[in-house]
Amino acid sequence: MGTFNLRWHVMGNFEISVEADTQLSIAVFHGKVSGNDVISAQEQFYSKSPTLDILVDFSRIEVFDVTPEMLTQMLDVAKKNAKLRIGGKTALLFSKDYFFGLGRMYDIKAELENLPFLVRTFKLKDEALAWLSVSINKFDRTYVCICCKFNYCLPQLILASFFTILDAVCFCRKSLVMILAYFCRVEMRSPQCPKFVFLRLAKVRLTYRYT
Repeated sequence: MGTFNLRWHVMGNFEISVEADTQLSIAVFHGKVSGNDVISAQEQFYSKSPTLDILVDFSRIEVFDVTPEMLTQMLDVAKKNAKLRIGGKTALLFSKDYFFGLGRMYDIKAELENLPFLVRTFKLKDEALAWLSVSINKFDRTYVCICCKFNYCLPQLILASFFTILDAVCFCRKSLVMILAYFCRVEMRSPQCPKFVFLRLAKVRLTYRYT
């Protein structure tokens, strides 16, 4: 596949490129990597028309100097730019068990924050690429987009409610259990509650269909 470089980090421990035919971004880290390096790569990625899907390859790193607090900072960058990648996918690739564990921590944090794109951690590159190759269809992207931009107008409420009922029928018990569990955790008097609930339902749909 032909590729062209978008950016190159001046310190030389990461590189970001885009595959021209698939529009898949690939970020490759190597050597000693700190949390600040990852945040710098995130900011560069989001600075110029980020693609929906990205493979973040940490399989070549020797040292991964990242704390749980830094994972939260990385998540903050992702949240700030989340609307640029609605319905996208992020695959994290690690070769060592300890580093893989940090990736899973980020994976879980991202799920709890209801990011409008999927994050998954892998040990094998072939599996990561296979997961990324299954694009989220336009129907599901539209669903997540509606939930992200939910502003309480009647057409959006009707559409979001329709998708919610459809999901309850499609996923039956699993979906209903997730819905009830989320309602139990949310402060129902919050003015943002409807938006968060609908976004959570959208993530339930993506999680069960694409992971």
